Amino acid sequence: MRGHSANAQELELKLTGSSTFGRYPKISSAKTYNMIISDGWLVPYSGYKKIVEITSAGKGRCCFLSSALEKLIVVIYNTVYLVDTNYNFVKLGTLETTAGDVFVDENNNSEIAICDKKDIWIYNYEYSTFQKAELDFIPGYVCFQDGYFIATVSEAHQWRLSGLNDGLTWTYDTQHVGGFQSKPDVTMACVRIPGKGSNLLIFGQKVTELWVDVGNTLFPYKRTGAFNIDYGCLSPATIASSDTFVAWIGTNEKSGPALMVSDGGTIKQITKDGINFKLSQLSYPEKSCGFLFKQDGHLLYQVSFYKDNFSFVYDFTTDMLFNLTDPDMNYHPVRSLVFFNKSYVFVSLNDGCLYSLDPSYTDCDGQEIPRIRICESIRFPDSSFFSVPRLTFTLEQGMIDFPSQQQDMYSILLEDGSPLLQEDGFPLNLELDTMNQTFVLENPEMPRIDLSMSKDGGESFGNSLGKNLNKKTYRRNRFSYYQLGWGNDFIPQFRFWGFGRFVISDGTVSVQQ
Repeated sequence: MRGHSANAQELELKLTGSSTFGRYPKISSAKTYNMIISDGWLVPYSGYKKIVEITSAGKGRCCFLSSALEKLIVVIYNTVYLVDTNYNFVKLGTLETTAGDVFVDENNNSEIAICDKKDIWIYNYEYSTFQKAELDFIPGYVCFQDGYFIATVSEAHQWRLSGLNDGLTWTYDTQHVGGFQSKPDVTMACVRIPGKGSNLLIFGQKVTELWVDVGNTLFPYKRTGAFNIDYGCLSPATIASSDTFVAWIGTNEKSGPALMVSDGGTIKQITKDGINFKLSQLSYPEKSCGFLFKQDGHLLYQVSFYKDNFSFVYDFTTDMLFNLTDPDMNYHPVRSLVFFNKSYVFVSLNDGCLYSLDPSYTDCDGQEIPRIRICESIRFPDSSFFSVPRLTFTLEQGMIDFPSQQQDMYSILLEDGSPLLQEDGFPLNLELDTMNQTFVLENPEMPRIDLSMSKDGGESFGNSLGKNLNKKTYRRNRFSYYQLGWGNDFIPQFRFWGFGRFVISDGTVSVQQ
């Protein structure tokens, strides 16, 4: 067999891996971008498609599904819109802020509360009114439980209750004011615990307390004295709930940010050393947002630190983390997401449009998704040198047709029209302009895989070796590279280019000492 020696040793090539976030590249440089693992195979993460442009000015701030109306409340820039199932929209009102987080909830009295961390606005859909509540405090978050809108008080230890089924009334008295009791802190958010009746989590910056609505006349809520969480909330926008638990990016006075999960009775830190170190290095961790959703049965928690240009997703099903990006390798654009009209719909951090997020989309609104797998390091315990005569793995090919696709390779032309020499099907120096000339790809839509290698522990990667995938109906599934050189620390990086799906399994690396 070509490039394969009889005394070569076969090692596992772990393509179906996650982003392990080693504190330093030498510990682990393994990363996976815009893909997750399903049934032991690497598959694409959900793409997205624009549904409607609501406005060309401003960026998305919130998307909320009203169960009573079966319509969306969407906030973009300083405007609140109502969106129906045909994605027709009407303006409801105007806020006095133009940026920042917005939180929305509804009660059983035809009222929807909209909190922009400055005011609380009440939209009454029975009377078609949009009014600002008269407050004696600055609200930071709003939710609804047991007849009350509940709001946190910014920069204070208090949280407040509205009048019963009355979002315009906020009385300052012992029946309507609660506060932290376990330790001094400022309130950040108040969140219902899914499936736990009248239980409520009050988030601070350093601690989270569990309260229960027991119906007392003096004050309806009572703190559960036997339980509190010694982690607060980094940003209220990272809080998301499923049918059984609440997830958020937590922090306290003794440690940096970490991914936390609680069902109201137990608390668990999900993230480990590497990602916690990454989070601790962020400059603006409070500029973040997160949400939970399901892709093909996988429960996923996605977080974006948009000012630090970093996004990741945690898969509760496989207990793995993965990097996410947009087409330009910047943060993922979802700010706020809901399940509406039989699909996931979101507002973007970047514009005033509504988008649909779905695994059936294999691009980002017409742009190619960067899909990358950086494998774990291949090295021997004694750091001895070895050669790599062959690398091979299995993937799906021949499923999608592309216009004027060539069967064997790209036609790569220089700026003057002359062909770039190729050797054994590999375009030479595909990413480097070594001849100081511009490369022109005759068919840039043709799917291909680029392999680059690091031999210094993941600190840098060399030139890319590109190979095209088979055209439609040519479904050979083995993919091989040969004669990849010498080293004592070998890390392959694969970039999967194309507008179709990629389905990839583990492989093997032949090494010879």
